[in-house]
Amino acid sequence: MLRPPTPALPSPTLPTGIAAVFYKNIPASRYKIYARHAAVVVIVLGGVVALGWVFNLALFKSLSPGLVSMKFNTALCFILCGLALYLLTRETTGPRALVLVRAGALLAALIGLSTIVEYLTGREFNIDQWVFRDLDATQTSHPGRMAPLTGFSFLALGLALLLLERRRYWPAQAFALVVSLISLLSFSGYLYGVKSLYQIGYFTPMALHTVLGFSLLSFSILFANSEQAFLAIITSDTVGGVMARRMIPAAIFIPLAIGWVGLLGLRLRVYEVEFGVAALVLSAVVLHCLMIFWNARSLHLADGKRQHAEAASRQSEEKYRSIFENAIEGIFQSLPNGQVITANPALARMLGYDSSDALLLAFTNPSHTHLVDPTLREELFDRLAAHGAVQGFEAQLQCQDGKKIWVLISAHEIYDAEGELLSLEGIIEDITARKNLEEQLRQSQKMEAIGRLAGGIAHDFNNLLTAILGYSELIRSALEPQHPMRLQVEEIDKAGRRAAALTNQLLAFSRKQILQPRVLNLNTVINDMQKMLQRVIGEDIELSIHLDTALHHVRADVGQLEQVLLNLLVNARDAMPRGGTILLETRNTSVDEAYASQHLEAHPGNYVMLAISDPGIGMDSATLAQIFEPFFTTKEVGKGTGLGLSTVFGIIKQSQGYIQVYSEPGTGTSFKIYLPAVPAAALLPEVEVLPLASLTGWETVLLIEDDEMVRKLAHRILTLSGYQALVAVNAEEAFSLCQQHAETIHLILSDVVMPKMSGPELVGCLLAMRPDSKVLYMSGYTTHRVLQQGLLESTPFIQKPFTPDSLQRKLREVLDTVAVETS
Repeated sequence: MLRPPTPALPSPTLPTGIAAVFYKNIPASRYKIYARHAAVVVIVLGGVVALGWVFNLALFKSLSPGLVSMKFNTALCFILCGLALYLLTRETTGPRALVLVRAGALLAALIGLSTIVEYLTGREFNIDQWVFRDLDATQTSHPGRMAPLTGFSFLALGLALLLLERRRYWPAQAFALVVSLISLLSFSGYLYGVKSLYQIGYFTPMALHTVLGFSLLSFSILFANSEQAFLAIITSDTVGGVMARRMIPAAIFIPLAIGWVGLLGLRLRVYEVEFGVAALVLSAVVLHCLMIFWNARSLHLADGKRQHAEAASRQSEEKYRSIFENAIEGIFQSLPNGQVITANPALARMLGYDSSDALLLAFTNPSHTHLVDPTLREELFDRLAAHGAVQGFEAQLQCQDGKKIWVLISAHEIYDAEGELLSLEGIIEDITARKNLEEQLRQSQKMEAIGRLAGGIAHDFNNLLTAILGYSELIRSALEPQHPMRLQVEEIDKAGRRAAALTNQLLAFSRKQILQPRVLNLNTVINDMQKMLQRVIGEDIELSIHLDTALHHVRADVGQLEQVLLNLLVNARDAMPRGGTILLETRNTSVDEAYASQHLEAHPGNYVMLAISDPGIGMDSATLAQIFEPFFTTKEVGKGTGLGLSTVFGIIKQSQGYIQVYSEPGTGTSFKIYLPAVPAAALLPEVEVLPLASLTGWETVLLIEDDEMVRKLAHRILTLSGYQALVAVNAEEAFSLCQQHAETIHLILSDVVMPKMSGPELVGCLLAMRPDSKVLYMSGYTTHRVLQQGLLESTPFIQKPFTPDSLQRKLREVLDTVAVETS
């Protein structure tokens, strides 16, 4: 992860076959095969000569008539050394094979040593006559004895094989190189006809095929372990290795060839000695210049490829460095003990450091960790040890400034060629924003679930309260002022009204109450309430109001906004036991896509912000997570119901806005409410309500209500008030009454939420049959789509629970109302 990949470079076109040896590196196994094949040739050579001695075949003893023959002991030593080398160069060499190697090499060395001792001491051990007597004694002063150089060479090769078996490569190759030089010297003697180069005095000379056998054996011992000692340089893939493979053969064969050609010309009298020397020098100069140019060209090409490789490597490293430096996620590399040794700037910024160096300095101590939960460190390392990698390990980190962030850690282990753990590499992704959104979603879902529960309870309870308040009002109106039961009925009425107030708060929280929104200026609402707000918070607290004079309009229910202001100011007052200043301010603001993506409740657009801030006792994060839940309160018993902020939350949400709270213990709290801005042109036409002449009527009213208690109460109120009531339980009965009743139906009084067909849908169908009828809705709450879209905002309604008096007044208001346009 933290190392750039090696760039792929174009491979040069190189020769194949034998010529490839001089250009590119050959695997060590291939050199070993060459050595094994050479060992076989040496064994065959020794075997052929031995057969010549057995059957007395002169052709097998010597390469041609007149040349020195190879002695039987020499042939035997070639067989022994060739067999030892063959066994050593096999892929596997067992214990028995190693015994044979040691025996063969030791025997060859001893034969060579005994021959040298014979020459040096002048003594005759006659070991060369044990098997065959050399009848041809004319060529040597010591019939049957191998040459001194031959004995020394076998001693050196035997020792080289013994050292090679024990992996003493340097001395083994040194002995082989000495023998190769002796072979080269002897070969030069045969090439130029200089007998003294392959024969010492009157001692036995070295045969030509013996020279060839030593050349094969010495080079085979070098090739047997080509990746070791001297041969490691020559067989390497470096420029030096390539140059060595080119220059060494040329340095050996070119001078031999030039010298032989020059000598041949002199013997044939083609030119004089002076011309021959000049030609020899000139040829050597030309050939050396060609060799220099050839090697210079190769070095030039190699250097060009090296520069190209370095440029590609730099480019790759720069590309990698750019990715590393500019990555959004944090990238790190650490030692197995956890000490961070590499980190990119993104990780430094993520943890609150000025630079990567500052972060690395902080992690000098391996035990240092930014994990909020230190036990996760051990768990992370355990998972890495078990699986070698970890994907998406979630943890919370504490930054240098104390801020906590959520991250995902993905890491893996790095091992060397021997399997030892070198380091850990990984990526750290900051998921704090995602975690915040998830938490907002969970909180929203929880509040929605609580809201549905609270709304359902409030709706059913409102129907019960409608009957309780309605019948208590009817009983009280029927009793004389001095009647002893009147006081009890009034207490029932008070209890019912208090219950209705609590129910309305639950409806506000659950966003299931019917609002009467209109386009208004929030500054006007605040100015109208300023005196009352000051009285509510008391004399020891100052109210500082800062209003934006160019404030946009909003669409909201005035009464509900007043309730929001009162609840928030009362909470601020209670959080300031020692007094202080409450700041109330308004201003225009806007929400962009970036902010909305981080806040679930927000949507891009223009907003009007209402902020109420206090320097009070503040709240911790655990309290902040619950403040909008119904019946949650931090106040003492009897000093609060826990519905104030729940009501605020529901009103703002139902008005299509959202609310943000900022608080810390000891520093105070700030509530910021955001309501969508609307153009002033959205002001709706007002209606003119005529003064009520009477609460009674004579008109025909179609009552549609599915709840039996509410239906009976409404029917009784209508009857007592003088109205002709047509009562329907559901849509089918309502359609039937409209069709059967031939006279005018002046008003349709319908519940909003009913089974099968909602009130607005039913009323829409009935108005198609009775277009002159007016409409009045009853509701404890409604979640119907038409209310969410604001289609009932201009339609009259009466909130459950209602009293006979409130229903009578609402009926007369609707029946006596005439809509007029206002400028």
